[in-house]
Amino acid sequence: MNFYTIRKSARDSLKGNWGQAVLCYFIFFLIDSLLTLPSTHKYGFGGVLLNLLFFIILGPLIAGVNYFFLKLSRKEKTSLEDLFYPFKSFLRYFLCHLLTTIFSLLWSIPAIIVVVLTITGALFHPSIAEVNYHGSKYIFTPAIFLIIITFIIICIILGIFLNRYALAHFMLLDNPLLGSYDAIEESVNMMKGYKIKLFLLHLSFIGWWILSIFTLGIGLLWLLPYVRTSTAIFYEDVKKNYNY
Repeated sequence: MNFYTIRKSARDSLKGNWGQAVLCYFIFFLIDSLLTLPSTHKYGFGGVLLNLLFFIILGPLIAGVNYFFLKLSRKEKTSLEDLFYPFKSFLRYFLCHLLTTIFSLLWSIPAIIVVVLTITGALFHPSIAEVNYHGSKYIFTPAIFLIIITFIIICIILGIFLNRYALAHFMLLDNPLLGSYDAIEESVNMMKGYKIKLFLLHLSFIGWWILSIFTLGIGLLWLLPYVRTSTAIFYEDVKKNYNY
């Protein structure tokens, strides 16, 4: 299934359901804000507890969003209660989120090392001394240009690679007896040959992301349901060619 077909199927699934889909994401954002805003302004033990609480419920909450849009992509009846469905099996979804976070951080270490080495090497490059002010403009030297390009390339490569974990929640939702680690392994196997395709699918929304910036982020309430439904349809498409 190509990007056009996936996105068209997503729009068809959302037709007549936009209000509930937007409300679902608004509730998610509201819970996110209630937990993250106080923790960013409060330091000490209280701030640490709030951050910990947010991390603990984030896995099941994201899985709830995935559950809502997975049902929507299948044209099944949805309700806002779907957002909290994974809390019935809280531990499975929390462990899945915890493990994927740990694995993602570990895989990010080589990328961070490459970026640090590039920046270190660039800082000692003779051309870095050429950077100076001319009115209010900077001169970009080859060293600075190298840092920027390297950072962008590393982020893209890492983003594509970490897509190996993108379907773990869907696997848990479709297989109630599957363990958290097993769901991650299934996601890794399922995404072989599809990681770049998922990256390009998400990249195809870049125009909508830019437009959302001009709405001060309000447009995200419509864009993110569109992206999430498209991802669920992508999962359904990949699953057809996978035996587990």
